[in-house]
Amino acid sequence: MSNLGEQPPKNGGRVTLKLAALEDQRVRYLFTLLTSSTQHDGALSIDVEGGQVQIEEGEPDVRDEWMMELVHSLVRGAWRNREQYGWPRRITRWRPTPRQRGE
Repeated sequence: MSNLGEQPPKNGGRVTLKLAALEDQRVRYLFTLLTSSTQHDGALSIDVEGGQVQIEEGEPDVRDEWMMELVHSLVRGAWRNREQYGWPRRITRWRPTPRQRGE
């Protein structure tokens, strides 16, 4: 089995979310933000009723703000689709940096 997903990306950034706890009112995910030069780990929770996302551990550096926007987008998508598909155990996505996208 390949360990490619564990290696830092050569460019851009990779977000990985792992389901940590599934409770009646809250869902908890552990997250990793990974670039070629940094790794940031943390935890977040999602309110099942309203979909609000709260960072519980590991508030990222401002340089990783674009990756946190992706994290919020991914967990909000999981929240919207939870009744049809359930809560995903793992979500992994790669995106180019804002500079690579020309922003």
